Amino acid sequence: MIPENMDQEEFAKRRRFGAEYLSRIARASAETRTEPMVEWAEKLYDDYARGRVYLMESPADVSRLLLDLRLFYSGTVMPLLAEARPSDFELEAIRLAIAGRESEWLATAHAERGLPKKFVATPLGRNLDRFRRECGWSFDDMAAATEIDKKLILGHVNKGKNAHPKTLATYARTFTEKLGQPVTVAALEG
Repeated sequence: MIPENMDQEEFAKRRRFGAEYLSRIARASAETRTEPMVEWAEKLYDDYARGRVYLMESPADVSRLLLDLRLFYSGTVMPLLAEARPSDFELEAIRLAIAGRESEWLATAHAERGLPKKFVATPLGRNLDRFRRECGWSFDDMAAATEIDKKLILGHVNKGKNAHPKTLATYARTFTEKLGQPVTVAALEG
């Protein structure tokens, strides 16, 4: 049975992976079971991560990406692998492999999304990003609402770039209108 609200194609793909790998694991000796289990876990994880990593728009999205990937690992990958009844040794091998894949996907996100390797967290950047998220906006949405270039916004949020007083006033006015509560320039800078 396919769980409610699940993409049927994704569910079928995961089940096919399971059929393939359970068959290989069943035929493997006790000494060689670990390799197909690790491959199966990595294949499931990578297939999911490939679609998620490109949703990152800013450094603030890193923690959400990690949470999402870790929930997928614990809530989907491990329950699927449970059918193979992995030993403690096999579980540790899987955990280490997934930790490596997580690092690889984070590096990919930084390289392909143009995120800085070291994030500059200024009070202005943190507050702009917090108010943006409260509004439910992507950076494209924020650029459209404020009529400020997205690259400039990202410079304020990610790179600690200073903002012109008129730009700060525009941010404050736009957030105030959207949130229905006063947002001051002092609140942005503080």
